[in-house]
Amino acid sequence: EDKIKTAPDQFGRDAAEVLKEQIEIKYANRVLLHVGLCITFYDFISIGDPYLYPSEGSAIQIVRFRMVVFRPFVGEIITGRLVSSGREGLKISTEFFEDILIPAALLQAPCVYNPVDGLWTWKYGEPENDFLMDIGEEVRFKVRTLTFTQLSSSVKGLTATTTSETGNDAGASASSSAGGPGPALRRRSSSMGLSPDDEIPAVMQIIGAMNDFGLGLISWW
Repeated sequence: EDKIKTAPDQFGRDAAEVLKEQIEIKYANRVLLHVGLCITFYDFISIGDPYLYPSEGSAIQIVRFRMVVFRPFVGEIITGRLVSSGREGLKISTEFFEDILIPAALLQAPCVYNPVDGLWTWKYGEPENDFLMDIGEEVRFKVRTLTFTQLSSSVKGLTATTTSETGNDAGASASSSAGGPGPALRRRSSSMGLSPDDEIPAVMQIIGAMNDFGLGLISWW
């Protein structure tokens, strides 16, 4: 639900179309805290009557609407593309979302990092079976953790409060064997102060895993 403004020069157009455009401008490609990445407008639930503020020429309406949102669930399998590689692991992009990290500890084992070319290699058995993880390759990974970070400022500086959702492995096994909907979740929050030199964390980040059958480069399977 939001208050949407329609400028006077738009009064002659279809009201619903103008409202849709304003919603797209404000929300499309924007990450909302604890919601996800807004992709596009979906539909209206209700549109309130327009009203004017004193000395305000625009019409303002209270609008309830739905958006198509990207917010993967823990345990979901996603495909993306490998965009960078380092000692800490891999960074993945889905072309519309890029804050995806695969930590080194969650790659297929055993994996070895080459500091010369900056790439990881899955050492699968004999040397001729080594699988290089090259930049630009299409990959498949499982969502391990979903985090949302909110920034707040005070006289001491910026504080980042992060809420994470992580799959409970024991709960996941129990749910799967019982035919349940999916893994049980553990939610936790933490706060930390940021110095001027610290990188501003992403509002939403996905921590993925590639250490299971069928995961990693799609060309492997």
